[in-house]
Amino acid sequence: MSRRRGFSLVEALMTLVIMGILAGGMILTARGVQGTTERKDLLAAELDMLNAGIGASLFMKIEGSAPKDMGTLFARGYLLGDNLSPFYTPYNLRYKGSRLYIWCTGTGGDIVGSHPDKFP
Repeated sequence: MSRRRGFSLVEALMTLVIMGILAGGMILTARGVQGTTERKDLLAAELDMLNAGIGASLFMKIEGSAPKDMGTLFARGYLLGDNLSPFYTPYNLRYKGSRLYIWCTGTGGDIVGSHPDKFP
């Protein structure tokens, strides 16, 4: 009985097909993780801005006036941590009339949150 050494054509093709499937899965996973990170940062920024709105509301009720900026909320203890968004840009706070606007700059320079010039 003689045995041939090496792989048959079918075995070699099956190996290439399996490697292609694994490579495709890895590419899709890498793209999914990238999108997930951006969504995670956006949700974290929105949560931070919600907390800042609550802090500004408490500041107004307790202090009797509107906070000058986000730094005031951190300095007086209405917010904890630092004034950096998940995009490593500062949050901004402004009152226009009686409406509170809080925003930061996201990836690519787009505005995340509510900006006084963006909304009526």
